[in-house]
Amino acid sequence: MKDDLSWALLVHFGTHMWYDMPWPERERTGTYGGIHDHHFFDYGVWCDWTNAMVKGGVNTIVVDVGEGVIYPSHPELAVRGSWCADRLHEEVARLKKMGLEVIPKLNFSTTHDAWLGEYGHMISTPTYYQVRDDVIGDVVSIFGKPRWFHLGMDEETAWHQPPGKQNYCCLRQGELWWHDLFLLLRRVEALGVRPWVWSDYIWHHKDEFLARMPKTTLQSNWYYGSDKIDPALHTHENSKLYTGAFQWLEDAGYDQVPCGSTWEKAENFPAIVEWGRTHVPRERLKGFLQTTWQLTVPQQRANVLKAIDIIRRAREEFNRRGWRA
Repeated sequence: MKDDLSWALLVHFGTHMWYDMPWPERERTGTYGGIHDHHFFDYGVWCDWTNAMVKGGVNTIVVDVGEGVIYPSHPELAVRGSWCADRLHEEVARLKKMGLEVIPKLNFSTTHDAWLGEYGHMISTPTYYQVRDDVIGDVVSIFGKPRWFHLGMDEETAWHQPPGKQNYCCLRQGELWWHDLFLLLRRVEALGVRPWVWSDYIWHHKDEFLARMPKTTLQSNWYYGSDKIDPALHTHENSKLYTGAFQWLEDAGYDQVPCGSTWEKAENFPAIVEWGRTHVPRERLKGFLQTTWQLTVPQQRANVLKAIDIIRRAREEFNRRGWRA
């Protein structure tokens, strides 16, 4: 029986996401790193991965764009080697012909917006809002009006902006966080695209999140720590929150794309898939997302190929066992 789900992999086209200072060791190994003066991206590796996705049953690629493209509205955000918009548009078309649904991602969390350059130092100002609206419009055009647009919005905390990795620290909270989120959601929806966000704000703001987060916004709670998704199986209070949030979203009636990763435990993703299969009904389960948080470079070719194979095996098991929720 056809599952009609998005079996998705997040792949990093841009890399200026995590910190605004260089982090040489992680840049050397191709794990996520700090800001660069060039586009840290290998097209041959990209082609290896996308070919493997098609062969392995991955039907959706989520492209973390960042500084990887020269935005027509704001070319000043580009770095050495950033692709022109036409080239990226052609690449999106090529991937679609291969059978992949191509979903853009721009992370507007203040912890992950080094790609915004100086505008990341102008949070919640008229200039910032205008630039944000402009680049969203550019990306929707480049990607040919995608079905979804991932806006990030995760980890906006002081803890995630540590000394030694951030020159400039900034976070929104309370009403300002919600104000800026709602502006983001409205901008994407006005372009005829469904917004998609990380759901981790719910971990420490459960009641507020459930009262205010629109049901029209696609949710991806994420958990990487183990293959135990039931919060009752965890002793650490944070793990109970992280795993419990999947069920909170389901109980509240949100559409979900649960997210796993190879970051901490290689076989985490199959457990995420099994939880979705048994807990979320078809009308609300939109797919599953696998992440690696590795850059598109030769050093990480094999690691991401393994992650793709994990998706293949999890999808085969899902289809073998069928829906239970």
